[in-house]
Amino acid sequence: MAWNRTMLRHALCAGAAGSVIAVAPAAHAQQRGTNMQTQGLEDIVVTARKREEASQRVPLSITAISGAALEQRNFKSIDNLASVAPNLTITQSASSIAGVNIAIRGIIDANPTVYTNDPPIGLYLDGVYLGRTAGGIFDIVDVQRVEVLRGPQGALFGRNTTGGAVSITSSKPSDHFGFQQKLSYGSFDEWSSRTRVDFGELADTGLTFRVTYQHRQRNGYTNNILQPDNRDPGALKTDTVFASLHGEWDSLKWDVRGDYQARRGVPAAMQLTGASALVQQYYALSPLLGGRTFQISDTRQKDQAYDFRGFSHSRVWGISNTLQYDLSDAITLKSISAYRGLNNHEFSDLSGQTGMRGLVLNPVDFSVSVQPVSPFQSSNRSHQRQFSQELQLIGTSDRLNYTAGLYYFRERVGQVNPQYYTYVFSPGPGLPPLGYNLQRSPTYTGTSKSYAAYGQASYTPPILNDKLELTVGGRYTKDKRMIDQDDTQFGFPATTPPFARKLAKSWQNFSYNVSVAYKFTENANLYARYATGYKSGGFSSQDINDDGYGPEKVKSYEIGLKSEWFDRRLRFNIDGFYTDYKDRQLTVFVASASGGAGTTTQNAGRSTYKGIEAEITALPVRGLLLEGSIGYVDPKFKTYLFNPNPGDPASQPINVADQARFGYASKLTTHVAAQYTFPETGFGTPSVRVDYDHTGKRYFQPLDIVSPLQFKTVDPGFDDLRAQISLTGIPLTERIKADLSVYGANLLNDTKHVVSGIDFGSLGFSEVQYQMPRSFGASLTIAY
Repeated sequence: MAWNRTMLRHALCAGAAGSVIAVAPAAHAQQRGTNMQTQGLEDIVVTARKREEASQRVPLSITAISGAALEQRNFKSIDNLASVAPNLTITQSASSIAGVNIAIRGIIDANPTVYTNDPPIGLYLDGVYLGRTAGGIFDIVDVQRVEVLRGPQGALFGRNTTGGAVSITSSKPSDHFGFQQKLSYGSFDEWSSRTRVDFGELADTGLTFRVTYQHRQRNGYTNNILQPDNRDPGALKTDTVFASLHGEWDSLKWDVRGDYQARRGVPAAMQLTGASALVQQYYALSPLLGGRTFQISDTRQKDQAYDFRGFSHSRVWGISNTLQYDLSDAITLKSISAYRGLNNHEFSDLSGQTGMRGLVLNPVDFSVSVQPVSPFQSSNRSHQRQFSQELQLIGTSDRLNYTAGLYYFRERVGQVNPQYYTYVFSPGPGLPPLGYNLQRSPTYTGTSKSYAAYGQASYTPPILNDKLELTVGGRYTKDKRMIDQDDTQFGFPATTPPFARKLAKSWQNFSYNVSVAYKFTENANLYARYATGYKSGGFSSQDINDDGYGPEKVKSYEIGLKSEWFDRRLRFNIDGFYTDYKDRQLTVFVASASGGAGTTTQNAGRSTYKGIEAEITALPVRGLLLEGSIGYVDPKFKTYLFNPNPGDPASQPINVADQARFGYASKLTTHVAAQYTFPETGFGTPSVRVDYDHTGKRYFQPLDIVSPLQFKTVDPGFDDLRAQISLTGIPLTERIKADLSVYGANLLNDTKHVVSGIDFGSLGFSEVQYQMPRSFGASLTIAY
């Protein structure tokens, strides 16, 4: 593995924060109080193997963080979790208020708004798989812990976890009455109010109940000079409710959890960074024809001017019912039933330009007139409903632990995506460029069903002083999918006529894993793991020339060390991995004159990923916590088959592996942090914390021959410095305490970081979405 200067610089930086090379807590506990200071680092109980066990004992690459630590860092929504684990990036989708892109070890789904494409990273809430990440950004209001599992999780978590999984567990109700109120205010007039009520045990029934409600809103952070602040790009209002009912009687446990979130806002600004000479020449005439000026810049613009088309809306909700019954002291039966829904209606001005006028050709009589024109506008109305049922049998003995299960998943999706755009062309030498005003409306509905049976067992043989553990697991999956597709295009001579078709396919797979773990000491565990995974095939709903693509399959080799030293005051975890993908699914953004804009997914070929991850947490002196991480992944295409002329029956795919890039993937992620907790005073416990994160350079499209302007969309990387000063446990009365904190994010004001970028190819322009600028805030929490 080649180490460059950038990697060396960040490795040294990580070493300064803790020693050795890299950093980030493999598991956090709440970073306050004296418990950690007197007893060493605490561990988190996780369910990565469908049973409760300490994260340091699990023989796979996992990072866990407690809800208390999330609260202490002032994380507001799921996209803030990017810094908690090496080789993890989470970003908001382009021109969306609710979609999220999650990448682990360079594996990512670049377009979650296409509901027929499954993500390669499984997102779970209370053990329930969330089929769509289009509504994956939700506010963090009542979380017990988050687990990030890196590498294929096909045996226990199933299909679509070829890159890994992110599992979120909400908090359980308390046995006693309690009340908490949190108020926050910050930059861009952002304020939030969160109310949490524990009702305690309900009339000696054994049932406890908790409900949490949060309202959060802010103005936009890019100034639209034509609109008020609450309609600026980035403006947002959210209302979130989490409720949980817990019952426990002898051998029976019962949990009912519900969540609801409504989001309304204006997507973050998309800004043109590049355009062909022809496109620039055409729109340069706009002011002369009574329109606005064509704006293009390769640096972030604080001010933009475009018309308001309406607020985007997103609603996500779900309910789960979990029953757990102990058949004996050694065997437990568990059932998880869940229903979830998602509605999105989003507006996209992907060019960031409105109010322009241009010379437009009428394709009927070939007359030319001045009309409103736009590089690209669209809207998206979509919905999803899912039901899942899982049965688990969990057993344990002195030497054998096992889990077996049955799983069923059913999903219905639908989407309407009208698009409006101007295609610019040259009518001939010496003549000014002209435009066609075009429209396209791809529409589809789809269903999918998945059936699975799985099992995993871990055995400690009576040799080597019981220090050896052998684990084997497997899962059989059968998937069925159907799509009903309609597509209309008009406004261009000889366009494709209205198009409609139905497609249906099915696949089956067996994935498995084998691991060996050896405990050198009680606190040092070496493991090796081999795992396979499977991502379901599907349909490119926005590509009328595509008849579907097959599954991708993955093989992963991993070796790692988990260790703790000096009475658990130093924790050091490290792993290396090699992953081989076959029939790799790649989603490519394609734009054309007659076809508008959309994505197509293909089985491009074979690719490999190799890399390293390391984490360290240290308590060198009383009150001081040092932590950090480094992740590096080196992806390579072995085969990338690309058809340069897919509409030509004679055209044959060619191997462009030496030209292809890995979209949205950062090779390097680093994190360092230092926190000092001062001795407790009569007015509370003061603390200060500083975090620094770096992600490396990213490209967004795989092929320059398809995306000739993508060099104008490259993300140079992100340097994020955050800080927080807190005073916790302020005694207001004997039973009422308060916490007060002030915080800042993106303190370096890195305005070059590109969250997402799109090259519109033959339409002749490219655009990006920039990171939110520097912000500050303060919060007050009162708890009874």
